[in-house]
Amino acid sequence: MKQEHFIYKKSIKHQVNTILGISLILTIFSFICYLFIESFVLNQKFKESVNISLYLNTSNPDTVETIKNDLASQKYTKNISFTSKQKATEIWNSINNSDWEKILPYNPLPESIDFTVDAKYLNNDSLLKIVYYFQQKYVAQISTIDYPRDLVNNVKDKLSKLGFILLIFAILLGVLMIITINITIKLSLHSNRFIIKTMQLVGATQSIILKPFIKRAFLQGLLSGIISQIVFWSILIWAVTSFNVLKNVNNFFFNLSLSLFIILYSVIICVVSTRYAVAKYCNTELNELH
Repeated sequence: MKQEHFIYKKSIKHQVNTILGISLILTIFSFICYLFIESFVLNQKFKESVNISLYLNTSNPDTVETIKNDLASQKYTKNISFTSKQKATEIWNSINNSDWEKILPYNPLPESIDFTVDAKYLNNDSLLKIVYYFQQKYVAQISTIDYPRDLVNNVKDKLSKLGFILLIFAILLGVLMIITINITIKLSLHSNRFIIKTMQLVGATQSIILKPFIKRAFLQGLLSGIISQIVFWSILIWAVTSFNVLKNVNNFFFNLSLSLFIILYSVIICVVSTRYAVAKYCNTELNELH
């Protein structure tokens, strides 16, 4: 009786250790996937925050409204704003920490129409076409069109490299996770290898032998996935609450989809690894199990 109790406790301990080990791996994998997904969201948001300014030669309200309406009708336009001379002065003074109105009797700063474009249009080819269109159409009304060219040149390459690095890291970690979980499952089944062989020797088919182990693997995968996502969401909520910058890029739908994927992924790996491990012991000779 004591021996049976000891074996039962040992079995429970193995299962708990297996679940906790898989949960740890899945939690790390969740954060790598999260960073990979959020890098695309950050990429898009950053691109759509780059400002393009049409500096005006005129203060005529009708002309300004015409240009704004033309901008609004373009498929690439995201946001439009108008900067008056007074607002331009306030921006200048706040950036340069000075008040040149006390020196100059007039305001030399031009009015401007500022807009942002959809992320896919933030490249030199598209922006040059946009600039050419407005310079040709409003040659007398627009003095110049300005945008941070160096930033546009670099942003695509740098963010693409970041996304590529995270993708490679996620793939490598995903492969490592599969290998690690597979080894963990095999180790947890190692103590049951004689039970598996005994069931086979008394006439149980492989499908009958598999049934209890697949059921256990399903529960292990499900529990591991759920535990990992509880940890993931706890840390994520803390991070978003503590750092305001994360609120701008955090996407609940993507995070929820990621959690469901991780849980499903965990179940599939555990079930598949268990199936192959049990099949291996079924196909192994008794004297080779020692």
